[in-house]
Amino acid sequence: MARGSRTCRQGDLRANPPLLLLATTRSGGQAWRRPGPNSSPVRRPRLWVALAVLVGLLLALALWAFRPRTEPALVYFVQWDATHNTGRLAPGLRWVRGRTRADLVASALRALLAGPAEEEERLGYSTEIPPGTRLRGVRVEGQVAYVDFSRELERGGGSASMLARLYQVVYTATHFRGVEEVRIQIEGEVREAMGGEGVLIDVPVRRPAQAPQF
Repeated sequence: MARGSRTCRQGDLRANPPLLLLATTRSGGQAWRRPGPNSSPVRRPRLWVALAVLVGLLLALALWAFRPRTEPALVYFVQWDATHNTGRLAPGLRWVRGRTRADLVASALRALLAGPAEEEERLGYSTEIPPGTRLRGVRVEGQVAYVDFSRELERGGGSASMLARLYQVVYTATHFRGVEEVRIQIEGEVREAMGGEGVLIDVPVRRPAQAPQF
């Protein structure tokens, strides 16, 4: 009797499979299996998306931090007083652009070499830097800006003109925070003096305590 009952129950299972298994099979799914010890939910696509977003944000921040910035700067020309036959420095506003202090100094010095604008000339602004003078390079080390000019910088002029062009360069370069002194080079060489008038440039030059007159 027990054997017959067991046979009957097995027959019932074959004839009437469990509803869950039957429903799963009919819907085209797979029968549920117990997860193995090493199986885990698949989340790799979400992880890659998160990493891609993070990398994109870091790149955007880096580009923003090292982008060239534009800021106002003062470049210094000369205004002569014909009555007293003296000259003084006269600032002109320019917009300069660069990533580093050296870039900004170079941008300002190029604006200086371009000379005063028309409206500044009407105010009596001029420059003692000879035409054709080129900026060959700028680097900043500590608080010193090393500026290298072509040989035209020391061409012509007397002692007043040499002193004026020296301070035009020094005041323009030291406009920027952190630049306190300027070392002028000519054609990549360190000179003892600029021109034949004895204006010494053998050491870094800083702004004097009082505005210079020449």
